[in-house]
Amino acid sequence: MITKGRLVAKHLTGIIEADQGLLIVFDEVYNDVTDSIVNMINEGKFDNPEAMVWVIEEFDRYYREAKQTYFNPQGKPLPAVWAKVFRLIGAGEPASRHVWRVSVLEALVLPIIVHMVHDLPLAVANNLVTQPEALQTNLRDYDRINRLLWDGLNGVQSRVLANYSPALIILSKICGDMDEIIIYHLIKLLRGATWYDAIRLFDLRQEEVDLGKSIKTLLKGHPADEQVARRARRLNQVSKQYREVRADIEERTHYYLDFMLNPPWLFLVIKFIFLGLRFCDGLFLTLADLLDGRSQSAHLAEPQQSELAF
Repeated sequence: MITKGRLVAKHLTGIIEADQGLLIVFDEVYNDVTDSIVNMINEGKFDNPEAMVWVIEEFDRYYREAKQTYFNPQGKPLPAVWAKVFRLIGAGEPASRHVWRVSVLEALVLPIIVHMVHDLPLAVANNLVTQPEALQTNLRDYDRINRLLWDGLNGVQSRVLANYSPALIILSKICGDMDEIIIYHLIKLLRGATWYDAIRLFDLRQEEVDLGKSIKTLLKGHPADEQVARRARRLNQVSKQYREVRADIEERTHYYLDFMLNPPWLFLVIKFIFLGLRFCDGLFLTLADLLDGRSQSAHLAEPQQSELAF
């Protein structure tokens, strides 16, 4: 059970962080959602709390490693989808400079897509390999997360997005609950596809493990060459299928990202909304940056009293 501390990075504050850029929006939302899940675990609301802890830590590890590799490259491979998102939202660059190309909403949605579509099936599949008998309880707990995400959408808007994009709050007032409903069902669809991908990875990885064990058992005795060769061929096929599923997940993640950035003509209204948000967010964050700079300049211009004065 989790009894103390947070599983994610230290809560980030401030309207603009030079070392985070627009990535701070995702970090704050991610922090809030993870805190809510941790509270649910401690309150006993999951059937398999140990598995949930394991999945959260594994899920978090993928993001931590990607972020650390991007900001402090030391020869470690960075998943192409994370490199694409970090570059698109200008992670590490001043937010007021980059927000003209990517709105605050996009800076939140794009990392969510990668973390959910690319990272989550890997974390869930790894957990299922360690606890294959807990498949049904893990699925029920997985569905409970969907409800948590729905309950937290309004809170995300009021606690986080309002600090970075007043235009988005105005848009939400105009649309009523429609934007939350659309986002919720989008997340639910993505999480459904994620579970499907996790099961595909789990089945293939489990077959890999079983084949490996059977080959070792055969090699200890006096096996016929054909038995070992047949299992070895099947093992190669399964390993290839596993790599193909991984590649399919990454390709689909790229597709979702490109769809959000360049929606087809049928969804042209989405493009106009994003363009309008970029303009409004750019004005707001640039003004906030200028006011913050003037405040610092005025503070530096104030006469400083000597410590030796009487």
